[in-house]
Amino acid sequence: MNEQKNRLNQREQLKRQNRFDRQSQVNEYTASQNFWQKAECHAHMVLDGVDFRAALARHEREPEEAFIRGTLAAYRDAGITYIRDGGDNEWTSVRARELAEEYGIEYRTPIFAIHKNGFYGKIVGKCFDTIAEYRQLIGEVKRSGGDFVKVMLGGILDFGHYPVITGGGLPGTWMKEMVHIAHEEGFSVMAHVNGEQAVREALEAGIDSLEHGFLQTEETLRLLAETGAVWVPTLAPVMNQIGDGRFPNEVLTAYGEGQMHNIRRAMELGVKLAAGSDAGAYRVMHADGFRDELKWMFAACGDGLFSDGKERMCGDIYSALQKPNLEKQNLEKQSLETTDMEKLKQILQSGAEEIAVRFRCT
Repeated sequence: MNEQKNRLNQREQLKRQNRFDRQSQVNEYTASQNFWQKAECHAHMVLDGVDFRAALARHEREPEEAFIRGTLAAYRDAGITYIRDGGDNEWTSVRARELAEEYGIEYRTPIFAIHKNGFYGKIVGKCFDTIAEYRQLIGEVKRSGGDFVKVMLGGILDFGHYPVITGGGLPGTWMKEMVHIAHEEGFSVMAHVNGEQAVREALEAGIDSLEHGFLQTEETLRLLAETGAVWVPTLAPVMNQIGDGRFPNEVLTAYGEGQMHNIRRAMELGVKLAAGSDAGAYRVMHADGFRDELKWMFAACGDGLFSDGKERMCGDIYSALQKPNLEKQNLEKQSLETTDMEKLKQILQSGAEEIAVRFRCT
């Protein structure tokens, strides 16, 4: 416990030493009270939501500018003004960042994600075997102008079986050293993690944001609140597949219901939440995926979505919540009636602001 407190203190010192006035930066986003509706906090420009192999091949020689411009235009037309990318091996997110200003979008990227050889992460990043090699990759992120560091600290959900995480997580000692090195270099850390043990060890290591975070327990949710890390739950990659036929609906629903339950509990505990759809993942289309993520997060605040065992398909969440006059395309004008939904708006605003401020280097 003392070691955990020491790491938390170190992280607070790092925040105070940042090269920008944090409060003035928060004020930029607070000025827009609906920033939470405009900030896609987890996306992958390199992917297209349809076929990841074909998507990677599209950018293999060089980032395909026509695709990137079309995608940025879709985000602009959806009213999205901030995107945090999860990185790739093809420099696609870097090109997107270069072009984003033309579309009125603030774009942040880690350049590539970092994973330990033999663990999940090859699709979006570079690997290492030793801590010395990891340090070299952090140096490469820095030289390439990365806005933050993205680390892959655990596996992914097995959509065919519940509750199963494929690949497992790195040992906690590795996590601590990796996060410590990134913080030493002035970077915030975005961490891909799933499963109770891996999430707990990642939080104890001092990560700044938890991506996915499926299959948590009450213990890890409380730790999440205590550490102040921002949680990006990424419901869309699970929920958008229900009814697709690729994986069993009952398995997908079990993962989704569990995550929704934990989102609601996280709200009660004061956890910082931000909306990120993992756009580019299968059936999570750019721009539309962000709207999907918001509707599923608000579903966590609704009553009776799954109570009769029948509402188990992707559709307008407000219809499922018996609010027939609300349309997801018009989020800004929606009148959400329940206290919990209003509370979630405030939490998402705070979480989006936190992401936008923490995950940038100036």
